[in-house]
Amino acid sequence: MTYEEEIATAILYRLHAPYKPTAEEFAAAVAQVRRDREGSRILANDEKIPDDRFDLRWARSRATYLGGAGADAPLTATHVQQLVDAVLDRAAAEHPGAEFGITLTLANALLLPKDSDTLWRNGGAYHGHVYRDCLVTEIPTEEPAPIDHLVVASPVVGTSAEADRAVSFYGDLRTGAVSTDLPEDMRP
Repeated sequence: MTYEEEIATAILYRLHAPYKPTAEEFAAAVAQVRRDREGSRILANDEKIPDDRFDLRWARSRATYLGGAGADAPLTATHVQQLVDAVLDRAAAEHPGAEFGITLTLANALLLPKDSDTLWRNGGAYHGHVYRDCLVTEIPTEEPAPIDHLVVASPVVGTSAEADRAVSFYGDLRTGAVSTDLPEDMRP
């Protein structure tokens, strides 16, 4: 057995036991190990996840890192909240002092806790779904759409110099990945 196969086996066992992966899932696991040797080693050995590896934290909590059984599991409030938290944490780490807004589908927004109905800013109030001091924009979708899997944290331009310099962050609910780029299958 190759190193990649050993690590893939360890991760699949740790995240999906007693589930037995198909040959295609095992091949996908080996390919993922080749793409991310360090992250794979961390998961295989159940090591402490570095603060900047939100994807690994998500993978461990949802058991989806290698496309195994958990990847197709229905989303829960916990999954949505964890990824929103990961996206907001990364945005705040990379742009301290910037204010962000959250965009989710209506269905996913319903899974996100509501901290308040009012966001107070500059002597005025914005009414709506507020989570972690961010206004949540809810996008209704009637049929499955690519945005169904997306968490977006966008800077609120004009609120600070840091917000004006900040970029949007995207979380993919299918994989737990957090990036400043849209997932490949959603790019124009």
